[in-house]
Amino acid sequence: MTETPYIDIHTHKATSRSNVIEVLNISPYEECTCIASCGLHPWNVDEKWEEAVTAVERMAGESNIVFIGEAGIDKLCGTDLQMQMEAMERQARTAEEANKPMIIHCVKGYDEIISIKKAVKAEQKWIIHGFRGKPQLAQQLLGQGVDISLGNKFNPETAKAIPLERLWIETDECSADICAIYKAVAETKGMGIEELKDSIYERFCGIRTLKG
Repeated sequence: MTETPYIDIHTHKATSRSNVIEVLNISPYEECTCIASCGLHPWNVDEKWEEAVTAVERMAGESNIVFIGEAGIDKLCGTDLQMQMEAMERQARTAEEANKPMIIHCVKGYDEIISIKKAVKAEQKWIIHGFRGKPQLAQQLLGQGVDISLGNKFNPETAKAIPLERLWIETDECSADICAIYKAVAETKGMGIEELKDSIYERFCGIRTLKG
């Protein structure tokens, strides 16, 4: 019986391990043939953001691009908030047109994220990546139809509160082993690691199937 692979839905450091399927985060101008997500990060939003988002739009149709992002709102990074919101909304519309989910970066900008989600009437899945917040915030996001991805550092009570079918796992920029993160989350939730792997793998395969 073939072992279910681990899915790392958001990483900046591909390892090419045989038992891990990694979604490598790339910028709008990178060339990549591996499974990837492509977006304009809020840290990189400037006066040329429209040019960068146009590049994202071009990349969105590529079969190896499974997510749009990471895109989002970061109120602490110093880039212009209005530009961030405009860039985020346009990428959200790109995700809808491409029929691909979004990987969301959010720092102190959850109200803006939900506002944009409502404005574009988003039907694609949105996943807040690297979530470290409290369970109350997680419940609010889940109530707005947003999924949550946990990384190496997470709030244990939040992990317990997220329904299995709305939970994803990632390494982001850390050097932690994705297998260890799965193990930590599974133990926190009081479930078997294979059940966690199977759930995420099945949902990820559904996304890949839809994209051909």
